[in-house]
Amino acid sequence: MRNLKIETNLFYDERLTGIYFDENFKYISEHVFLYTDFGNLSNDFDKYNFFEIVETNKRKLNRLKIDLIDNNYIKNVSLDDAISNFLYCNDLSDLSDLLRYYDIEYNYNYEVINLRGYSQGDYITIYINKREYKDTTGGDVYNINENYLFNLCYDMLIFGEIIISFDYTTKGGINHNYKKTFDFYEITKNEYSIDLDINFKDIKLIQYKLNEDEKNEILNELQKIDYTDIRI
Repeated sequence: MRNLKIETNLFYDERLTGIYFDENFKYISEHVFLYTDFGNLSNDFDKYNFFEIVETNKRKLNRLKIDLIDNNYIKNVSLDDAISNFLYCNDLSDLSDLLRYYDIEYNYNYEVINLRGYSQGDYITIYINKREYKDTTGGDVYNINENYLFNLCYDMLIFGEIIISFDYTTKGGINHNYKKTFDFYEITKNEYSIDLDINFKDIKLIQYKLNEDEKNEILNELQKIDYTDIRI
């Protein structure tokens, strides 16, 4: 193999990146979004069932209820209704603080994932409905790929072409020029990054087989491609 050359014709896809984000997240409040998995999950966020109280100590629960009623949130109602009325005027973090103050045990009905971006102060909190996620996907929300969510929130899709060419000589002494255009998605592990690899079965040559040194040479050249090679 001689005269190896790798050419790039790569672009950031701002339009499709925006579409992917919109199809996966619903805005809840500043920096807070509900994950909808390309519409496979609903975009209905149930603020009033975000927490599930599992505390069995009636004294703790009664003290919380009395406090909510005494503060004129609502009168002569159940604890659930008192909490709902509290949430009408307050944030989920306020309820979390209140439950911790009374040492009341609770669970989240939503998985809460916090992601930090590339700059200071850039962060996103993602809510995922645990039961709905399991019922819809059959998977456990705890196994969700946070790197994938990070890509959706903070990175841009890449598309375009990578052209690999080189010369080689067959056993019969005949010279050939190999040249093939690969779509970016064919040789990347992640369409948001330039983590490139190639299946050498896709490089079909006449009476010639790439040896390991030649394969490594191609891989090394691919790894030299960086984000400066991508155009907006």
